[in-house]
Amino acid sequence: MTMDATPGGEVRLAKQNPAYKATKAPLEGKVYFRYADIHATITSLIPQIREFDPSVIIAIGGGGFIPARMLRTELKIPILAVNLELYDESTGSPQLLKKIQWFDEQSEVGSKVHNQKVLIVDEVDDTRSTLQYCVEEVIKTHQPSGVAVAVVHNKIKPKKGVLPEDTIYMAGSHVEDYWNCYPWDAAAYGNTIYEHEALASKCSSTTTPNKVAKLPTKTPIDGKIYFSYAEIHDTISSLVPKIREFNPSVIIAIGGGGFIPARMLWADIKVPLLAISLELYGESTTTIRKTVQKLQWFDENSEVGSKVRGHKVLIVDEVDDTGATLQYCVEEVIKTNEPSEIAVAVVHNKIKPKKGKVPDHVVYMAGDNVEDYWNCYPWETESYGNTIYEHEALAEKCSTQATVAEDSP
Repeated sequence: MTMDATPGGEVRLAKQNPAYKATKAPLEGKVYFRYADIHATITSLIPQIREFDPSVIIAIGGGGFIPARMLRTELKIPILAVNLELYDESTGSPQLLKKIQWFDEQSEVGSKVHNQKVLIVDEVDDTRSTLQYCVEEVIKTHQPSGVAVAVVHNKIKPKKGVLPEDTIYMAGSHVEDYWNCYPWDAAAYGNTIYEHEALASKCSSTTTPNKVAKLPTKTPIDGKIYFSYAEIHDTISSLVPKIREFNPSVIIAIGGGGFIPARMLWADIKVPLLAISLELYGESTTTIRKTVQKLQWFDENSEVGSKVRGHKVLIVDEVDDTGATLQYCVEEVIKTNEPSEIAVAVVHNKIKPKKGKVPDHVVYMAGDNVEDYWNCYPWETESYGNTIYEHEALAEKCSTQATVAEDSP
C-alpha cells in the first residue's frame, strides 16, 4: 500500500492510492462500519495470513472476537481468547494494561502456541499500546516461533506502543483518526442494528436498503436459509431484556459459533466474556458425553474466570441443533465450576427432536425458533463459495421470498 510519511512520523495514505478514495466520510466525527464491511476488510488479509501459516489465532476480547471468527472459516485453525484491561491509554504506558483472562497452555488448543506460529487479532490499532502488551506477553509467557498481528483497521496517527521488530503486521485498511463505530456496539450509541447499518451506508454513500424492523420468517433457497449479520444481531439482541432479568455475572461463549453472538450481546449486557472450545465427534450416537470433547476451557483462577463459581452464568451459542453441545457444556460447567445458576441463550433453536437436553433448572432462551433447514451464517460465507456481499444478497432474497409468500392470498 502506497503511503506518505510526515516529518513527525505520521503516516497518511497517498492520494493516488485507491484506498484513499475508499475512505469513509464521517458523520459528526464518527465513522460507522457494517458487519459486511468488517468481514470483507479482515478477510482481505487471508492471502498474507496463509503465507505466514499460523497454527492458532489469539483473539483479543472483546473487539477481536468477531474478526477472528470471520477469519477462521478460511484459515480452519482454532481460536484462543484473551481479555485485557486498559486503565489509561493516554499515558502510553503498557504497564497500565493487565491480563484479566488468559488461556490454558496445557489444553489441546493452548499447546499450539509454544514453539508454533501465532496470529493475534483485534479490531483496531489505535495507539498500539494494547497490541504491544499482548504480543510481548505472548512471547514472554509462551515462546511462539513466530507472531503476526492482524487488525481490521489501523488508525493513521502517531503510535504510543511499538511492536517487536520481528512481528509481522497486517491491517485490512488504514483509516483516518475518527471515532470508529462498530456494529457490535450499536446499542452503545443508542441505535438499533438496522439504524447503525443505515448510518454506515450513509458514510459509504452506498445503496444498501435501510431496514428498520425485524425481518419476517425466512424462506429457504435450495434447502438453505441465509442470515445476514444484522439479522443475527437483531435476533440475539431481542433476548437482552430476559438476560438482564437473569442478571449474569459472566458470559461463556461456545467457540466458534458463539463468539459473534456473545460479543453482540456484550454491548448491552456489559459483563466479562469467557471463551471455550468444544469438539463434537458424531451426533449419531445416543451417548452425548462421549461425542463431545473439551479443546479449550478458561482459567478459573483468573480475574474473569473467578466470576463463574458461585455466580450466575450465561452460556451463548449460535444454534441449538440436536442439543448435544449445549447439554455437554452446561453439565461440564456445573461439574467443573459450580455456578449458582445457569442460563443458555442461542440465536436459533431448530424445531426438531433433540438428542441432548439441558437440565430442567437451566434458564433457556432462543432468539428465534426456526425450521430444520441448513442455516448458513455470514461468518461461514466462504465455505459456501460466496463473498460476504453475495451472502448478504442471498439473506435478503430469503427474506423477500418470505414477505411475498406472506402477502400472497
